[in-house]
Amino acid sequence: MGDLHPLAAREYKLLLEPAAFADDPLRAAATFWKRHLAPLSAKTAGAEASGAPTEHRERRVQYWDTARRALGDADYTLRQRQTIEAGAQKPLRLALKLRSPDFFVAAQAAARVGKGRLTGADIAFEEDIAPLAVTLDRARAEFAERPSIRSRFALTIEGKIADGDVPETLDEARQLFPTLAADIRAGGKRLQPGPDIREITLKGAAFAFGAGTGDVTITLWYFGKAKQPKVAEVSFKCPLKGGQMPRRDALAALHLFNNMQSKLGDWINRHQTSKTELALPERKR
Repeated sequence: MGDLHPLAAREYKLLLEPAAFADDPLRAAATFWKRHLAPLSAKTAGAEASGAPTEHRERRVQYWDTARRALGDADYTLRQRQTIEAGAQKPLRLALKLRSPDFFVAAQAAARVGKGRLTGADIAFEEDIAPLAVTLDRARAEFAERPSIRSRFALTIEGKIADGDVPETLDEARQLFPTLAADIRAGGKRLQPGPDIREITLKGAAFAFGAGTGDVTITLWYFGKAKQPKVAEVSFKCPLKGGQMPRRDALAALHLFNNMQSKLGDWINRHQTSKTELALPERKR
């Protein structure tokens, strides 16, 4: 058996109705936190809210795949992001993510960087937690009647890269990320871009769970030049020590997340289960 990557964090993610943030995102986020999330945590044993979502950050985001989703069908995503601060663009960052419902499939992936100019690369292994739901098609999902969760384990390789060094074909991606070679045999296929996304994140709020914390992020995605968000999400991320989370903290986080699913009413987006799916290029049959 291969070496296991240590689990560094657990992130609980819930899609929200983007229309709720259409007019004034900052005010909507403040209302959502003050009137709904913070009071909900007060009613959840072992959870306590602090701060407020006032820290505003902006990034440009874009995903890449082949016309027939060779990456996506193998549980990979290829993403580029660029932080914008005071109108200036920071270095471009490129990430390959393997996301699997099987812990050992993701935890033992041979993550490394190959030929190419990806610098300062980091490898992170995290658990993504979302509501238990069945995706019916691209625009509809059906949630479990009794709130519950489903986990996917994500291994991510991310580093800085120059604009001209972003891979344009599957072969170039496999040279940059040899991890792909074991799971995607076909090469030579051109990579297609998904929509150009302006990402706004609002941070500064948090939940406390006993000895642990969960930093809260509200994420909004604006596609192209749209003035209203197409995607909204709230998440809280709990760092782990030695890959472990105390049972009491895990129970409090689970109860809070299940309460969010059942008690946030019209704030919840019950039509979709994945924001990444909306960011991928259109699949060509």
